[in-house]
Amino acid sequence: DAANTLTFRLPQTLVTKALEEIRKTSGSTVVDLACSQTDTDVQWVVTIEGAGEFSESQLKAMYYLGDLANTCKLGLQCYSWLMTSVDPLLEERCRAVGGTLPGFDFPIEWSNIYCAREETWYNDLVIEAFTTTLSAKYGKNKTIFLPQLQLPDTNEGNRVPEATRVALEMATEDYIFLPINLNSSHWACIVVDNVKGALMCYDSVDKRTHLKLLQAIANEIISTTLTGFAQTTMHSPTQKDSDSCGLFVCLFFWKRLWKEGGSDYTHMGLRLRRWEVLHAIIEFSKGQGA
Repeated sequence: DAANTLTFRLPQTLVTKALEEIRKTSGSTVVDLACSQTDTDVQWVVTIEGAGEFSESQLKAMYYLGDLANTCKLGLQCYSWLMTSVDPLLEERCRAVGGTLPGFDFPIEWSNIYCAREETWYNDLVIEAFTTTLSAKYGKNKTIFLPQLQLPDTNEGNRVPEATRVALEMATEDYIFLPINLNSSHWACIVVDNVKGALMCYDSVDKRTHLKLLQAIANEIISTTLTGFAQTTMHSPTQKDSDSCGLFVCLFFWKRLWKEGGSDYTHMGLRLRRWEVLHAIIEFSKGQGA
């Protein structure tokens, strides 16, 4: 209560000595800091010269705060040591042994594929690495990243770079995968099926504004490059979490090439798929580096 509230804390050594005197006087061998006293309990008071009288509960509270402050101080010292002494050594060691995955025609490091773990958002390097493995394993497919867009986007008719249009026009592969990042927070895609003459728009959250933008991009490609192609919109599968959009894009690409691919989109199923994507990237790198 307000009557027992103190605006200062005694030195920890003095508090420890005072509690020790109480233990000696009371005959108790244990001081339980979590045990509150009642009105019927014996209230021990210690008089400290030059400071005043302090109840046992006040001394316990001071001891707890002092111990907590010391623990925090040691934690900060440990963190400081890790950041100033250990972290630079680890960075230097990682550079010495080489942190780059071999076999890819773009720079990708081990740290970049850390996002392949569960409940983590895929970065563009993981998606590009996985589609590289798809091209190597199945052939007849290639991947071209579309420029990132922020919604709402008003650059209608000019969302597809000239270089991408030329690449699409010259492509001989059966499938062209076009991943696109929206608002720096979501992956969606368009798939060009050169065999059927169609463009498939897919968004794993099936959001109307996303699909409308994808359809506009597909129409731009059809009107400028792939004349006569049809456009379709895919509404499934859909994700139920907030971090699997990149994984769903990868699985959508994979399903075009491997029709027998699994369709288990449960939590456990997606966990397995994340492992399969990571395994494919690592095995491809090992094979290229051998």
